[in-house]
Amino acid sequence: MNIPNHRQCFHQIMAGKPAPWIPNYELGCWGQTVQRWWQQRVMKTVSVRGE
Repeated sequence: MNIPNHRQCFHQIMAGKPAPWIPNYELGCWGQTVQRWWQQRVMKTVSVRGE
């Protein structure tokens, strides 16, 4: 059985096709980056940590 790599698996899922596993991609931001975004008002409508 040929197991697809991350890219192939991602493309299968995006095409609505079944995949043998689901890649897990999470977004994590550095605290300094979030502070800069707030200063630049990039995130003025986004709530962080339920605030």
